[in-house]
Amino acid sequence: MSISLLFSQERKNVVALEFVGHSRALFSANYERLFSFNEDSKILFSARTGVGRSPGYEVHGEHFKGVTSLPVVLSALYGKKHFIQAGVGYTALFSEDFIDTSLNPNVVYKKFESNVSVSLGYRLMLDSGLVCQAYPMIVFRDNPQKKFEVSFGVGIGYSF
Repeated sequence: MSISLLFSQERKNVVALEFVGHSRALFSANYERLFSFNEDSKILFSARTGVGRSPGYEVHGEHFKGVTSLPVVLSALYGKKHFIQAGVGYTALFSEDFIDTSLNPNVVYKKFESNVSVSLGYRLMLDSGLVCQAYPMIVFRDNPQKKFEVSFGVGIGYSF
């Protein structure tokens, strides 16, 4: 099976587990749809969504709430098996109002927070369906105390 047939006819869907990444959660489960405008093109586009979760935790007897997130990411990929990928994402985060006193300075979290992120990284997509990706990213946060941060994402998935 050629790589062009892989994406143009059969493998247009990807399910993946991701660590951190655009979801801003510790772990997320994602669905992605791949498409291209030309069978022989080295350029692919994708639209991805998912659900992320960072569990709550306790420090010195103080309990911090967990966070659920819903990311939406649009990406462009260039390559055939090894890809350079650039992405832009929007993430809605849901929790309860709380102050994380384990950080210095303390960080205030709201019930709803949104982030916009941009990433540039690497993706490997094998004929077997294995998909691996890693990327650094810049996150613009809707949090008055921490408006900007540099982060990363690592994921593994399966294309079908």
